[in-house]
Amino acid sequence: MDVEDVAKGHILAAEKGEVGERYVLGNANLSMKDFMGLVAGAGGVKVPRLKLPPSAVVAMAYFYVLKAAITRKAPVVTPSMARILPRCMYFDTSKAVAALGFPQTPIGRTVDKAVEWFRDNGYAKPAKKAVLLREADFSSESRLEGGHRPSSSPLPG
Repeated sequence: MDVEDVAKGHILAAEKGEVGERYVLGNANLSMKDFMGLVAGAGGVKVPRLKLPPSAVVAMAYFYVLKAAITRKAPVVTPSMARILPRCMYFDTSKAVAALGFPQTPIGRTVDKAVEWFRDNGYAKPAKKAVLLREADFSSESRLEGGHRPSSSPLPG
């Protein structure tokens, strides 16, 4: 979700929110496959073809923690992060949208901005060719109570 939406959401909660209420600030409910497709499209690269089993990702995370201890830099992923990656965790943001007017920047635009930021700040290489994202893949028809739901979602439809 867009960082500008998060900032605006906090301001809206302070201005319009009810004391004691909780508001989920979020946007698109995407599978990891759909998310990787968006990022690859925005970055002008192919989606990774290799799909590792969750246990291999957790093992790699331990390596990253060890490397981080040596380099004194934050690990790319921690074992606890790796354990939650394969879980489908979808959230309903409709209350924040309805009660606060919480903005929902299209997820494709948010991913584009993020990739641009990573490139501008030297964290990602420039694209060899641009690939346009298809917002239609995340249209209002696929929205579920304030968030997008891919066709492969385990949620009822």
